[in-house]
Amino acid sequence: MQKPPEAEDPKYVSVLYGNRAQVNIMLCREVHGEETSIAIETRAFAMRANMDAARAIELDPTNGKAYYRRGCAVLGMAPSASRAKEAIWCLETALTGRASGGKDGIVLPNAMRHEVTNLLDYAKRRLDACVEAAVP
Repeated sequence: MQKPPEAEDPKYVSVLYGNRAQVNIMLCREVHGEETSIAIETRAFAMRANMDAARAIELDPTNGKAYYRRGCAVLGMAPSASRAKEAIWCLETALTGRASGGKDGIVLPNAMRHEVTNLLDYAKRRLDACVEAAVP
């Protein structure tokens, strides 16, 4: 079977990895629900999403959605200060993007900015909670 020509385009493949990351994020949320503890199955979906989002970024560093999805995935794992910091970096990176076009720079649709900003606020609160818990 012959590969379609799009399979050779890193930006196209990046979108595919990013979309698969989103599926795993949705599965993570579905399994996690309202529970306060993070189950093994939930972490597995979050880790898969993290790996796919990281691959999407590697293939296309201008893919703002991939940075957002990586931030989501990292927050879906067990809470820690280092994960919260990583999520904050990913989400801040996503927000540096512009709405469209151009050959350089990260692209993030305007429709996603509010959601990314809300998640960034949550990540900062989680970092504060992790730091406070670590201080005796």
